[in-house]
Amino acid sequence: MSDRCAVSCDGRFIFIFSVLLCVSVPDVSWARLGVAYQMQLGNPTAATVDTNNHTHYLIQRARYAMDYNDTTHQANWVSWSYTTEDSGNSGRSSSFFVDNSLPIGFVKISNASFDGYDRGHMCPSGDRTASVADNEETFLMSNMIPQHATNNQLVWAKFEDYCRTAASGGSEVLNTCGPGDFGATSISNGMKLPGSVWKVVVVAPSGSALAPSKVTTACRVIAIKTPNTVSVGTNWVSYVTTVEQIEADTGLKFFSSLPTSVARYLRKVKDTGSGPNTPTVISSVSPISGTAGTTVTLSGYNFGTSPVVKFNGVTATASVQSGGTQITAAVPASATTGTISVASTSNGTDTSAEIFTVSTSPFESWSVGYKLSGDNALASADPDGDGLNNAGEFAFGTSPVDASSRAVTQSSVTGGIKIIYLQRSGVTYTVKSATDLAAGFTAVTSTKSNPQPAGLPSGYEQYEATLTAPDRGFLKVEAVVP
Repeated sequence: MSDRCAVSCDGRFIFIFSVLLCVSVPDVSWARLGVAYQMQLGNPTAATVDTNNHTHYLIQRARYAMDYNDTTHQANWVSWSYTTEDSGNSGRSSSFFVDNSLPIGFVKISNASFDGYDRGHMCPSGDRTASVADNEETFLMSNMIPQHATNNQLVWAKFEDYCRTAASGGSEVLNTCGPGDFGATSISNGMKLPGSVWKVVVVAPSGSALAPSKVTTACRVIAIKTPNTVSVGTNWVSYVTTVEQIEADTGLKFFSSLPTSVARYLRKVKDTGSGPNTPTVISSVSPISGTAGTTVTLSGYNFGTSPVVKFNGVTATASVQSGGTQITAAVPASATTGTISVASTSNGTDTSAEIFTVSTSPFESWSVGYKLSGDNALASADPDGDGLNNAGEFAFGTSPVDASSRAVTQSSVTGGIKIIYLQRSGVTYTVKSATDLAAGFTAVTSTKSNPQPAGLPSGYEQYEATLTAPDRGFLKVEAVVP
């Protein structure tokens, strides 16, 4: 039993028969036409559907998406999905078409003189031959750039052909391309002349899922940037680069729809001809701030066994875990705020996207205030030779350069003794007492002096503790500086 219906699509009638079959279905490709499929890797310029936006006007069509620039009179980028089912027998249109769908006030480029340059397709005619309507949409003038014939008909055409072959076996090829390196030159119809043409290709696995769910670090990425000149070579392999480099050259940001760790990895890949290489990539940093000595965890890919980790150029002590995908490193004492770099012995170097903020600890600020430097600034140092090291001087608010200052003062009170000392936040203080040293000390509670005396060092408060003992007693205060 089957049901049959006819639907119209671009002037064609497709008869659909639904039959319940208990058989296995082979993994085949299918044409992915529709707005949802043409911008799967993200919007590289955050273009908007705003008719007042003449530099980044977003156009989303069933067969491709683009960011149109009304100042250069061509797309900043065009993106589309390709599978083998997008190729058919429609042939190539014999006409180019003015894009009358551009907003009022936008210049609509005609197919008149291109001053000897080719009308270079961004979304290729060859990627849309399943129907006449599919193919003709690629001939809208908004999809064209002024492209030198040597570039368009040789190296660019060869790369377009290669990208179509990459879809064999059911893969989905996700494409983004555009012009770059504009100078002051325009051709007679007003279009700016690009100095280069670039393309980013991701070969995604088959399946109905969209890119964010199926593109992984295992996917092949090919990025090329070709000179738009008569002297351009004919072998596209000579122009292979990284997505990261194209981003640096164009100011675009690719893969915004992908998970952050995957996007960072794919931007670093430089195609080797048969698949991705294995670049060192930092995918995350935690935490992104801390003082000297703070342990920082770097997650990523291909760190190797003995990478060199630097905090803003200062080498850190580091160790590798999880098979080269995680590093723990201690912030060096002399590090300053900046990026973190990881240099692998075999996979190259990567720099973190995050800025690591090296914060000054309270102790460091305190030592700077006393103009301590070098070994004299160490927590264990005792510059004034009074027997209390810098950590102790910091804890009790005394001067590290004045041996006469005292951390604790003692006085007698009726029936016992009292000690007075200073406390500051971030330091742990414990007061203990004993009446017999052989029996040991026990903790006692200290209280904040009320009122607080005038003239205390900034950040300190006065505390006191009392021990009632008829004959003899002992009080001590311990401080732990983190």
